[in-house]
Amino acid sequence: MPASKYDFTIEQGSSYQITFIYKDANNTPIDLTTWCARIIAKTNKVDTTVQYGVVTSNTIQVLDPVGIMPGASILAPRTNPNIIVTDVTENTVTLSASVTLSAGVKIGFSGAELLFSSENTDTSKYSFILNDSPGSMTLLLPAETTDSFNFSYADYDLDLKSAQPFTEAGDPYTIRILYGRISIMSRASYTGTDDIC
Repeated sequence: MPASKYDFTIEQGSSYQITFIYKDANNTPIDLTTWCARIIAKTNKVDTTVQYGVVTSNTIQVLDPVGIMPGASILAPRTNPNIIVTDVTENTVTLSASVTLSAGVKIGFSGAELLFSSENTDTSKYSFILNDSPGSMTLLLPAETTDSFNFSYADYDLDLKSAQPFTEAGDPYTIRILYGRISIMSRASYTGTDDIC
């Protein structure tokens, strides 16, 4: 059965929960015991401008950092394709290696990959729970995680992986059941230091 398309929106900085129910052709929920669920997402590409020139530095200042995520790589201008973003703090982008760039140069960044798997053990980042009820998969994202979603959208696939081997080499049986786009509803920035709650 081909994967279905489903788009959804996450509000940045808010706790988020979504439940998917996997059913067979007869509309009966499928027992997912021993299966693993995973969402693989790729954030949108970003173009921005270098604010200040740098000579062999691993930090650059950009005019608009929105959408630049750790794990993204520089696409343009031509640099070492293995240079990736390790951190973004306000307008400062930290890279895995040094670059030389002139002020005013347009610079592009690839999308970053995100992975949410039911094999996760660090529930402070997210939880992906299988079989609260037959066929169900529930993704729970704490507010701190969604607050770090500094991108406009990400294209995703939702896969299920069986513990049963599919090949003689032991590769698991994997099926894509859902795909689509995750849109991020950005929040207004808050720079104060007082806790409101």
